[in-house]
Amino acid sequence: MTQNTLKATKDSHSNSAVPEKKKRTGLVVFFLVAAVLFIAVAASGVYSRNAATAELQQRADEAAGLVVRVVHPEKDSGMILLQLPGQTMPYTDAPIFAQTSGYLKAWYFGSFEQLVGKNDRTSRQIRS
Repeated sequence: MTQNTLKATKDSHSNSAVPEKKKRTGLVVFFLVAAVLFIAVAASGVYSRNAATAELQQRADEAAGLVVRVVHPEKDSGMILLQLPGQTMPYTDAPIFAQTSGYLKAWYFGSFEQLVGKNDRTSRQIRS
């Protein structure tokens, strides 16, 4: 390499060094601005959480106070009528029959002698 070639190479490198500094300065400024924005967003988030926590704590403290009203029971003289909606109906109707060991000969109102015949076996057993 000749002297001129070295000089030309040196000049070309020195000319490109100026934009390199500008690029580096621009990147530094960009990262500084990004860092400041990040810190600002993080600080506002912390502040808003602290404000919400303080408000919630204040509400909880107000709600923690017990409000109790004492009521003494009294006997009511009136009758309470309970009316519920709807009706109670069975699925099927089943007749209920008396469970006896014989048949009813006649239906009378009165004493036992009239209900059961005098010659009936049951009445003789009851008498004795």
